[in-house]
Amino acid sequence: PASGGKPRHAHFMGNVGIAHAVYLAASDLGVRRIVYLSSEQANGFTSARTAPARFPFDESVTIPPRTAYAMSKLMGETMLDSFTAIHPELSAVSLRVNAAHRPEDPDKMLGWLRRAAEWPNPHFWAWVDPEDVASAVRLALEASISGHRVYNLAAPDIKSFVPLRELVARHFPAVEVDPGLGEFGSPVDTSRIRDELGWTAKIDWRPADVAVV
Repeated sequence: PASGGKPRHAHFMGNVGIAHAVYLAASDLGVRRIVYLSSEQANGFTSARTAPARFPFDESVTIPPRTAYAMSKLMGETMLDSFTAIHPELSAVSLRVNAAHRPEDPDKMLGWLRRAAEWPNPHFWAWVDPEDVASAVRLALEASISGHRVYNLAAPDIKSFVPLRELVARHFPAVEVDPGLGEFGSPVDTSRIRDELGWTAKIDWRPADVAVV
């Protein structure tokens, strides 16, 4: 189940139980690679409605998750640490996906854009297009890696007409923003997957001439 709309035990038991069953079957059958679609909520900050000390932040910057859904996604990652340790021939990749949706989905995209200035949304205004998620999955399947690797997935821009620094000053005034980050740059650091798997997001909503009405 997705975050919201379900009892808390259903979020946790459903996500963790399904992930464990798939990992167990895959390892028993000799599968060599698992790609897990995790969530940005695994970092803990989004579920706590708080922020790290600095933007952008990478995969190593985390706090304990606060919701059943966020805990379930982190548990999906943690179990892969165990399965790849038990089965050295198995390797795994967890992709922390930020709010996957298409710019041409006007109702969803414009809804995010209208609320961005007033609402400290749980993704820190980050997002990623499903096509870019698909390309990351393929690279994760084909990469020459061992053990378990965790990667952030986010587009290079934020889904807001308001610049990032203005949003941060309004909602997270104690957070420092890297001076080198662009006006609408993403607060999510994706350099690890770029450097290790060669992935960069290709799709940006801004050239699509989106207008708030």
